[in-house]
Amino acid sequence: MGIDFCGFDLSKRDYKVFSSASDIKGTIAYSLLRIAGYKKEKKLLDPFCSSGIIPIEAALYNKGTLNYYRKDDFAFLKLKPFEKQNFEQLIAAINKDIEFSRADLEWLDTRFDKNEIDLIVTKPMFSKYDLKRTKKTYDEFFYAAKYILSEKGKIVLISRSIDLLKESAEKNGFKITDERIVWQGQQKLEIIVFIK
Repeated sequence: MGIDFCGFDLSKRDYKVFSSASDIKGTIAYSLLRIAGYKKEKKLLDPFCSSGIIPIEAALYNKGTLNYYRKDDFAFLKLKPFEKQNFEQLIAAINKDIEFSRADLEWLDTRFDKNEIDLIVTKPMFSKYDLKRTKKTYDEFFYAAKYILSEKGKIVLISRSIDLLKESAEKNGFKITDERIVWQGQQKLEIIVFIK
């Protein structure tokens, strides 16, 4: 038994106007960041950025503003202990906290210095119709990650299929530290954490 103190679906994000079948929900993106141990001072990379859910969730987390624009809708604010609280915060646009750029995976090791990145959190592309290309992409990704990831860095990935990811990671000297299964609606997704 539980009590809904929010009064609305926390997985809906106001910044997300359009959605595609390949996107993950903001709550799952946020969870990936927490699994990675993300903190504001860590340098985060999402090389398969897609619609930018993971970097946006990281920026919102840094500002302490998840569901900021719906803060007045929280049902618990009607309870006595909270009625006199002032939850107003001044926030800047999060796009100032995110640096987007476009580059091929094979050039990642030229875009970043050796050991520069603390965390890589991403949802790699996957095509069951072109496994050869998918495998090549994963090999390039882990090869570059070996160079740019810090010695104590982590890679947290989410995918519908992780077998090819495991093969490419092992080939490049990465070890698995954690595996989890999550569901997004009817879709099973697997989370896997790698270290050097």
